[in-house]
Amino acid sequence: MHRLAAVLGSSVGRVRLFATVSLPTGKTLTIPGLNTLAGLVSDVTTFGLVISLLGLVVSAARMGIGHHAGNPAEVTKGKHGVLASLLAAILLGGATTIIGVFAKVGGGL
Repeated sequence: MHRLAAVLGSSVGRVRLFATVSLPTGKTLTIPGLNTLAGLVSDVTTFGLVISLLGLVVSAARMGIGHHAGNPAEVTKGKHGVLASLLAAILLGGATTIIGVFAKVGGGL
């Protein structure tokens, strides 16, 4: 479990990266440092999701304060921030699936 996940009280799954090299002799080699890279990608994804959640909370607060103050411009800016934060969270959370789909489609070409 990551240190950040322990702080948040939730478990965060590791992003799995598979990179192997097949040689004509049938031997398979793994790329050195792949586990370190997978850990780094997982940590960056976790950090991005936490920042996205923080942006969502700040934007929702801005939208609420703007509504109660009667300022439609602040409400609009808050809505844009909420939508941007949700889009960022969806893209970060589904990045491995999106990359996997495109890699599979590209491999078939």
